[in-house]
Amino acid sequence: MSERLRFTTLRTSILAALGLSIAACGASTNDTDESELPVEGDGGAHDARDAETIDADGERNPVSVCDGVEPILGFGGTPTGFYLCPDGTRYRAEAIVMETPVQRPGTCKGTEKRRYCSTDADCTKYPYGRCLSGKEANFAPDGPAYVDSCDCHYECGSDDDCPGGACIPNGVWSGSSSGGFCANADCRTGADCASGECGLYEFTDGCFERHLALGCRTADDACRVDSDCRPYDHCGYLGAEAGWGCHGELCMPGRPLFIEGRARRASSQSRDDWTGDELIPDVSTLAPELRERLAQHWLDIAAMEHASVGSFARFSLQLLALGASPDLLAETQRAALDEVEHARMAYGVASAYAGRKLGPGPLDPTGIQLVTNRAEALRALIFEACVNETLGVAEALAMADTVRDALLAEVHRRIARDEQRHAELAWRTLAWLLDGATREEVEEAERAFAEAIQAAKLAPNVTQEPAPEHGLLDSKSLGALRRQALAQVIEPCASQLLGRLKLAA
Repeated sequence: MSERLRFTTLRTSILAALGLSIAACGASTNDTDESELPVEGDGGAHDARDAETIDADGERNPVSVCDGVEPILGFGGTPTGFYLCPDGTRYRAEAIVMETPVQRPGTCKGTEKRRYCSTDADCTKYPYGRCLSGKEANFAPDGPAYVDSCDCHYECGSDDDCPGGACIPNGVWSGSSSGGFCANADCRTGADCASGECGLYEFTDGCFERHLALGCRTADDACRVDSDCRPYDHCGYLGAEAGWGCHGELCMPGRPLFIEGRARRASSQSRDDWTGDELIPDVSTLAPELRERLAQHWLDIAAMEHASVGSFARFSLQLLALGASPDLLAETQRAALDEVEHARMAYGVASAYAGRKLGPGPLDPTGIQLVTNRAEALRALIFEACVNETLGVAEALAMADTVRDALLAEVHRRIARDEQRHAELAWRTLAWLLDGATREEVEEAERAFAEAIQAAKLAPNVTQEPAPEHGLLDSKSLGALRRQALAQVIEPCASQLLGRLKLAA
């Protein structure tokens, strides 16, 4: 199925669930493959000061973009070229050249639970790549922040060691311990930005992946610090198109179980009661290293599906507290049962790749809260379901058409079929919550969609080698797929639904 037809079909099903027609939505079948619609964030913008100021001696000072600026010093008190504003934001004014790193061998022994590399030869994004344990790399910025993992770690002495990126000196970001580290960069110093401020973004998402990047700040940014955003949201750099804006967790699409702003999942363990055997891919011709990567990929999927059971259980209680109709409650209960089956299928696939039976360990519910405030429930629904779950459908549909193994494709198709019903449920619940809403309440929902869409446009931090025929995509392909779904499904449907509600308000 072509991407255009695939997304048109998904869009049509959501519009039908809302009682709208595809013609009314204003989206044509001539959708572009890489449409990125501008999104307006919710207030909170700050003006950065001019990058160059004149000091008492008449000299130009290129670092004062805020009052009370302080230099950030590396270990041993060495300059880093980074500066700290009183509001806690960090920016880069100078590209400091440090000592050229010595190419040293990695130390990962392959005993860690998660392996994103096996040898130094797997770490080729930048020079001086090493495959280290997460503990020794101290949460390397270019990979997931698991202590029990093997991650690629890229040392550097200058930006020349980071083609297309920038060298972040030690002491600047929270996980550094020694040397410099390569990070993604859309600017290298304030001279690359019209505002003069090349800001540093650091965030570890709900799936524990660390995002570290440099991006220009502007007066039009939707936020500057986390406090400009809603509780549990973060102010981050969303890319050259979207700029700095508010986002939630940047995690695998689906319906995660968020507890205190982070996605909660169970670890995996050996057990044989969570594995489905009817849809097992052929693993006989796969290299051991690829099987291991696929096993971990499917364990991640299985853990998210397993946690989704808890997410729907909480959602059922929220709907009861909000006085929902019986059909919404019944569909929510059925969705939770679907997630049990999805987890069972995913653990079965992971077990086949791993060569042993695997399942979930206990899921820690500590800190779980029930949101019964209508406005907060509405916002959570938009982020977690109308956007994230709809993106999960798009990815599953795409994988069903991409993977080579027929049984693996069937797993994706079954998950996509059920998740599409879950997405329709989410949008119908949204329409129910907004029934009779005031214009201000509809505009609040518009802002929530804008922020959720900005966050979803951020390219995912995928570090392992792609294998599309087995369902492993690289960051660029996965990011393009999500942006297509945003532009062709989520944005036009949200626009039509909220536009109709505005007229009625």
